[in-house]
Formats: sequence, C-alpha cells, structure tokens
Amino acid sequence: IAISFTRRNLRAGALVALAPHLTLDLQGEALAAVHSLPSERDRAMMLAELAPTLPPNMLVASLAVAHTMREQDSRVHALTILAHYVPKQARSQTLLDALAAASNLPHHYERVMALLALADILPEQLLDQAFTNALETTRHIANENARARALSLLGHHLPPKLIGRTLEAAQQITDQQQRLNALIGIIPRISEEKRVEVLKELLENTRQIPLTYKRARTLVALAPHLTPELISDAIAISNELEDPFDRVSAYIALAQNLPPDKRPEIIVEAWKLI
Repeated sequence: IAISFTRRNLRAGALVALAPHLTLDLQGEALAAVHSLPSERDRAMMLAELAPTLPPNMLVASLAVAHTMREQDSRVHALTILAHYVPKQARSQTLLDALAAASNLPHHYERVMALLALADILPEQLLDQAFTNALETTRHIANENARARALSLLGHHLPPKLIGRTLEAAQQITDQQQRLNALIGIIPRISEEKRVEVLKELLENTRQIPLTYKRARTLVALAPHLTPELISDAIAISNELEDPFDRVSAYIALAQNLPPDKRPEIIVEAWKLI
C-alpha cells in the first residue's frame, strides 16, 4: 500500500514509518523514496528519521546524496544526522564535512544551532573549533532575542575556558530583559565567586523591569540559583509585586532555596494571597 502511493511525500513518509520492520531490499525502497523527494528540506528531515534504521552500506550511499544538496541548511542537517550513524571508517570525514558546512551557514543563529547539534559527536580538537566559532558567531546575531537564546544554549555546553567570554557577550546585550535571559542560562557555569556578583546585578536589573509579570517570571527563573544571602533581596522585590498570583509564584519559587526553618513564614504569606 505504501509503495502504491502516487504522491512522493506520502510514499516516502509511509515507508520511513515502516522502515524499522522492513527487509533490507524494502529499506532500499524507503531510501530511494526519500531521495526522490523534490524538496531538499523534506529530504533532509525524512533522512533524519530513516538513518537510525539503515544498514552501513545504505548510510554511506546516502552521504553522496547529502553532498549534492544545494540548500546549505538541508545539507548541514543531513550530514549531521548521517555523522551520528555512519560506520566508523566514514565517520571522521563526515564529521569534517558536517563541521565545514555548519561553519559556513550564512544565517548566524542557524549556524550556532548547527554547530551545537554536532557537539555530542565531535572529537575534542574539533569541538574546541566548533565552540569558538559558535561563540564568535553570536556576536553577529543582530536580533537580541535570538542572541540571548543562542548564548543561553551555548552556556550549557561550553568548556570552562570559554565561559568568561560568554558572560561578556551576554552582558553586552542592551535589551534588559534579553540580557537577563542570556545570563540566567549561563549562571550555573560561572565560578562561585563571580556568580554572586552576577546574581546581585541580575536582582538589581529585575527590580527595574517595568512589567510586574515579567519581574515575577524573572524571579522564578533566578530562584534556583540564589544563595541564602540573596533570597532576602529577592523576597523584598517579590513584596512589591502588585498581582497576588505573581507574588505567590515568586514566594513559592524562592521558598525552595530557604532553610526548612525559614520556609513557614514565606509560605504563610503566600497562603494569605490565595
């Protein structure tokens, strides 16, 4: 029934869904159906679903098809997926090809995301190159919302030697809310001594957020990272929130970091607002 579909995307989708249960020759049919798709984006997405089920010889054959893709983002996606599954003898070159393709994506945010997608399989010497490239690329992302997201995601993966530069890049974001978003993602990776300084700065910036619901959301996001010494400052900011729901949300989040003997007081305050 799947092979009888005349619409190529339906035939490819059905065969890809069946692929884990198919014989080798029918898996070849599925791969051929994917490679026949006119849209390179659809081809790359379907190949990503199909790759984990393919035998080594078919994966290697797919590399040649991936290299012929003219759309850079589709080529990068296909090479990245194949690099995860190709046999060992083809992996080194596939990784180099995927890294080169990702490093040359013209859209800066997409380039950072593509480089991050390779992070779990790159050898150490290439990983440093990918991370340095990704961090430098964030500086060219004009949209500060996208730059903040990119820096926050990078902060979860970068080696310690690059965290300082990531922090500097985040602090250069002019939009206050986006700067907070970026820094919150990086906080867990900052050294303990520097972290207190950054948290104090974030709390002061939080106090200046004009919209109270955004102030409350920021307090909730900051709460897991605050030291007991800084909780009192955060509670003071929470006390100024006009909306009861916002205040309760902040109180409950902040209570998690208080010593058990200090929690009842703030919980009582939250209960009064319900």
